Amino acid sequence: MAFIGDFTRLAESLRENRDHPLLRFLLGRSGMAAEDIQSYEDFIRITPFTKEELSRLQSENPPFGGLFDTATITKVFQSPGPIYNVKGAPWEHYRFNKALSMAGFVRGDVVLNTFSYHLSPAGEMFDEALQKIGALVVPLGPADSEKAAAIAAATGADGFIGTRSFLLKVLENLGEGGHLQKAYLIAEKLTEADRLLFAQKFNVAAFQGYGIAEVGLIATEDCRRDGLLVDTEALFVELLEPATGNPAAEGTLGEVVVTFFSPATPFLRLATGDLAAIHSSRPDCLAGIFGRADSSVKTKGVFIHFWQFETFCGQLETKAKLVVASDGQGMDRLVLKIPRALHERTVVASFKKIFGLTLSQVDVDDKIDSNEIEDQRTHLSKR
Repeated sequence: MAFIGDFTRLAESLRENRDHPLLRFLLGRSGMAAEDIQSYEDFIRITPFTKEELSRLQSENPPFGGLFDTATITKVFQSPGPIYNVKGAPWEHYRFNKALSMAGFVRGDVVLNTFSYHLSPAGEMFDEALQKIGALVVPLGPADSEKAAAIAAATGADGFIGTRSFLLKVLENLGEGGHLQKAYLIAEKLTEADRLLFAQKFNVAAFQGYGIAEVGLIATEDCRRDGLLVDTEALFVELLEPATGNPAAEGTLGEVVVTFFSPATPFLRLATGDLAAIHSSRPDCLAGIFGRADSSVKTKGVFIHFWQFETFCGQLETKAKLVVASDGQGMDRLVLKIPRALHERTVVASFKKIFGLTLSQVDVDDKIDSNEIEDQRTHLSKR
């Protein structure tokens, strides 16, 4: 079967959390109860839960779709969709301290955290993880690479948390004046060529991981840096055929679907939209993340969901095609094509407001007759 995890632990979690409103809803919509789940064959009768559905439920029934008990959650963030991401217990919800420990982060490290601390959960995920380890955190958040390099040099930072592309810019600005030795990277693919560049040119050991806002850490590289080790203490991970929802065949790509054992947010068969495969020689690992199961994309660390893109087009009263391409230097370019001329500043401002990203270019193309997102980047690498 195309899953990674302990089904016995999964069944225990269902029984333990059977009264949680999220679990009651997710089981009830498939006409099932926790007691009905006696085998994996029973389990796959539960309809997977999409982020689009989560966003819709939250919009129709604020706050949070009636799916969470506010007495058991500690913080609320917002992700594109919009989706309101609720957090359970500190450290137990996101658990990235496990990943950072595997990547060699230790007590006393001085670490730049370059993820946003404003509404986005990414900054929080790593801030609390570094505190758990005992590292000194520099909560940089989004900044230009020159400022980040100056702060890294001034604080003697030896660790970096962020994206591959931003790390490269910071290292180029640091030159001979930095002390960075290790980096933990998510949200963008890290190729083996990238890893070699960081090691040989900058003497930085780079590790990568995979997680989502709803459940935190899903899988991470360990000291072998061969595959992404799934956190089976907290999760049950399945790979499903995107077209059918059936378990993916051995050795094939499937959509990552996660069940979270958290008593505060017991997500059941949450579909991530990411495509992965199980490692051929490490059955507890994913071989990597290989693109998306739908036409949504992740660029510059941010998801652009197709349903949200359609909302953006509707607000502009136009059809549009978004092209995501690489500029050849590891940075993404966002080109929006529309069938008729619109005020460019209005288009750019609307896109920025919804997605938090800046368009590289707006072109008029009278052949555009439907909404589309086209990802022209090469995906077949781990990220």
